[in-house]
Amino acid sequence: MQPRYRIRTNSDQFHYRVSDTRSMIGHVFPGETVMAALPDRIRRARSLSRTSQLELAKAVGVQRSAVAQWERADGSRPSMHHLLAIATTTGVCLEWLGTGRGQMHPAENAWTLAVRSADYAQDDIEEECLNSLRQLPFQLRKQLVATISLMAKTSVAVESKRD
Repeated sequence: MQPRYRIRTNSDQFHYRVSDTRSMIGHVFPGETVMAALPDRIRRARSLSRTSQLELAKAVGVQRSAVAQWERADGSRPSMHHLLAIATTTGVCLEWLGTGRGQMHPAENAWTLAVRSADYAQDDIEEECLNSLRQLPFQLRKQLVATISLMAKTSVAVESKRD
């Protein structure tokens, strides 16, 4: 008969404790504390932020099925770009989300945001463009930015010929 494993979850820190004489996760010894796997951390971050899979998918720029895959133990893994977007959307620390180390949520004064004044819209048209752009999937955003950059370069070249 297969031995049964008992796992206790401490919801404040979200650790697993393996209570059996055999390890359930890799080379973990009985009584050792192990951080939850990436799919569990993604699901936990999403549920604590009260975000649905669909809402998270839209914020990250993927399909809902991608989020469902990330939350499955045997599913695919998100890219670093997507992990950063998940952490930002759910309000958890990137280190905790990616590795399971450190605090799940940052302390109030643990960090300051890296913000440049150029990151803000400078008029109503830029604000509308940014808001609309942020609602599009990542690949489409990249294409639009490339198109706008090309148009700006062309416009500068035409202006310099006039002078």
